[in-house]
Amino acid sequence: MTVSLITLGVIAALAIIALLGLAWLAYVNTETARTNGYDQGYGDAKTAFTEYTTSLEEQLTSSVGRLAKANRDIEAQLQDADRRIAIYAGRSYTRDELTSIRRAAKQLKLAALTYNQLSTSQVLELSDQARHALTVCGELEQLAQRIEDQLEGTAPTALPNTQQEAEAALLEAAAFAAGVPNGKSWLVYGPERCGKTTNAQAIADALGLTEIVDDWQPGDPAPITKALVLTNHLGPDHMPFSRRVLSYDQAMSLVAAKANAKQGAAA
Repeated sequence: MTVSLITLGVIAALAIIALLGLAWLAYVNTETARTNGYDQGYGDAKTAFTEYTTSLEEQLTSSVGRLAKANRDIEAQLQDADRRIAIYAGRSYTRDELTSIRRAAKQLKLAALTYNQLSTSQVLELSDQARHALTVCGELEQLAQRIEDQLEGTAPTALPNTQQEAEAALLEAAAFAAGVPNGKSWLVYGPERCGKTTNAQAIADALGLTEIVDDWQPGDPAPITKALVLTNHLGPDHMPFSRRVLSYDQAMSLVAAKANAKQGAAA
């Protein structure tokens, strides 16, 4: 009986020791897990903070670059404004000079009209002089408009169409040539079968010419006066016709203008 009680006491003591060991082991494991969780959470937070800091630095660098570009753009605009102001402030023309230029343009136009009224057969260059006078007149009128825009402090909305103005001056000079006796020959060019041969007589009448030379080519002889010379050579070299040259379309527009003028006079 005594042995059994001792045995039971030993067993109970061992059980208590085992339970205490298990409790201690559970506590140690809990603390270890807590420590590991804290370390992992701290590492995750540190990684996230590093990524966020890097993103902020990239945004800051980009913002600094945009600011620098904006400053450069503003500086360029200010420099351009300074140049424009300097140009405007340094203008040298006055309204008196503007009036003089316009007066000269009117005198050139009057000179061109005067050439058209002369009937002497000794002046064969009148059509060239009329064309030159009209061309210079157009240039002076454009210059006068630019000066006026400058004096008013405004810029023209569009550049002048010098090609159209040159063609208009050429057609006007050709119209003047029709009234000059023994006028110099004119050349009309266009592709084959465009109609220039069919309408040659109408074109010659519009230019005041009495002869027609068809199928002319560069290097061929050509009458100096009175002749309408037709060619399918499209140029740009039509020597000796350096200035008295019309395309077929230009020539037909001159024919139409002459016809309209006759109809208006008849009415």
